[in-house]
Amino acid sequence: MQIDSLKIENFRRFANQNFSFNNRFNLIVGENGAGKTSLLDAIAVATGSWFLGIQGYDSRSIKQDEVRVLRNEFEGVITYEGQYPVSIKAEGIIQSSKVEWTRTLNGPGGRTTRTGAQSAKDISEQTAQAVSQGEPCLLPLIAHYGAGRLWVQPRDMNDFYNQKQTHNSRLDGYLYSLDPRINFSDLFQWIRKEKYISLQDGKERKQYVAVKNAILSCLDHGKSIDYSVKEEDIMVEIDPQGILPFRLLSDGQRNMIALAADIGFKAAQLNPQLGENVLQETPGIVLIDEIDLLLHPKWQRHVINDLKKTFPKIQFFASTHSPQIIGETPIEEVILLTENGPVHPSIAYGADSKGNWPKPSESNLFISPTDGNCETAFDFRQDGSMVAVDGINSEKAAKLTIEKLQLNDPELKDLRKSSIQGFLDGLSRENLLKLLNRLKEDESKIQNGHPIKLLDYCFVYSKIIEKLLNQWYIIDKDKIPCLNI
Repeated sequence: MQIDSLKIENFRRFANQNFSFNNRFNLIVGENGAGKTSLLDAIAVATGSWFLGIQGYDSRSIKQDEVRVLRNEFEGVITYEGQYPVSIKAEGIIQSSKVEWTRTLNGPGGRTTRTGAQSAKDISEQTAQAVSQGEPCLLPLIAHYGAGRLWVQPRDMNDFYNQKQTHNSRLDGYLYSLDPRINFSDLFQWIRKEKYISLQDGKERKQYVAVKNAILSCLDHGKSIDYSVKEEDIMVEIDPQGILPFRLLSDGQRNMIALAADIGFKAAQLNPQLGENVLQETPGIVLIDEIDLLLHPKWQRHVINDLKKTFPKIQFFASTHSPQIIGETPIEEVILLTENGPVHPSIAYGADSKGNWPKPSESNLFISPTDGNCETAFDFRQDGSMVAVDGINSEKAAKLTIEKLQLNDPELKDLRKSSIQGFLDGLSRENLLKLLNRLKEDESKIQNGHPIKLLDYCFVYSKIIEKLLNQWYIIDKDKIPCLNI
C-alpha cells in the first residue's frame, strides 16, 4: 500500500490543500500550529479505508472535532461554525493496483461516507477472503504512532500473562493499527511466547529472529535482545551499558525498542509466509508523530536511515522539530508546511538541489577562532535569517558563505525557525546549561567534522544563549561555557 497524493478539504486547519508524497519517507516540518499532526491524522483516515473490507477491524473515520471551524462575530456575539463537507481524497497503490478513493463527512451528526472508497474496500475484501482460504497473499502493514504513544510497563505485565488468545489469525496484525499508542502488552506476550516455543523446539522461529534483528538495527549500540525466563523480562545488551532489563532502559531506548519491535511484530503476524525476509518484503504505511521523541540528538541523526534500511518497502510519514533530523534528510523527503501551503525546500542546511552536502574544499565554511569570546561568526534573527556577526575577523568569510550557499533562502529560513522552536521549547535552565556543556565537549568533533554541522551547532548555541540571557533567566555570564570555533 502506498499513498502518492492527498487532497484535504475542511479537515482541522486545512481549508483546501493538496499534497504529494515520496514513496519512501516523508518528513513533515513546520512551526507549532502549522498542521503537522493534522496532516498525519488525514493520512490515517485515508489509510484506514483499507479496513472497510475487513470485518472486525475499525476503519479510521473523520471525527466531529476534526471539522474545520470558522470564528464569526456579529454585534459582539461570537459564534463558531463548522465547515462542511469534510473530505479526504487519496491517490495511491493498493495491492499493486492504482486506486483513487475518498472519505467524506457531509454534516454534523453524520457518518463518514464509504461510497467514495468502494474501490479500496473491494480490494481489501478480496484480500481478506484470500487470507481466510489460506492463500499466502501479501498483506500491507499499517501503523500509526502518536506523540503520546505509550507502552505497558513491565510492572503491569502480570495483568495479561494469563490472558488466553482467542485468535491466531494473520489479520491480528491489524489490531490497534490506527491507535496512536503502542500496545506493548501484545508485543511482550508475543516475544514471551516465541521464547517458550524456541525452548520447546530447540530453535528460534525465523519471524522471531527477524523481529529481534529489527530492534537491534534501530537501537543505538544494541548487541542482543531476548526474553529471559529467569528474569521474566526482556533483556537487552547495549554497549557499553551491558545487559539490562527493559524496565531499566532510558525512555529514549525503550521508545525506540517499542517502535521498531511493534512494526516488526505486526509484519511477522501479517506475513508469516515470508519467514526471515518478512522485514525486507512487507509493504505498508507507517505514521510517526514527533519521530525525535525522547531520542538523544546524536541518535536523531540516523533514526530515519535506520528505519528505511530495516523496513525497505514501508512508506513512512513522520513529523519533527529536530534540526538534527531535518539536517540529515534529503530535500525530496522533506515537506515544509508554510502559510502558503506545503513546499519541498530547494535547499536544506546548505544542501544542493539534490540533497548533497558540499565538500569542505568547495566552500568557505570553516570559521576563524574567536579567541575565547562567546560569540560565533554566525547569528540568527527571530525570523530565522542568518547574519554575519559584526566585529569578528571571520565576518567577511561568513558573509561569503551565507551568499554562496544561499543560507537565507526563504524556505530555509522557515525551516530553521520551526526546527529551533521545537528543539528548545520546554527545556529547563539546568538542561540548557547541560546542553551548552555538551556542545563544549563535542567541540573538537565539530572542528574536524562536516562544516555544515558547524552551522547547526552555531545556530543551537546562539539560541541557547539568547534564551538563557532573557528575562526568564538571570545567570552569571562568566559561567556560560564558550565554544571556541
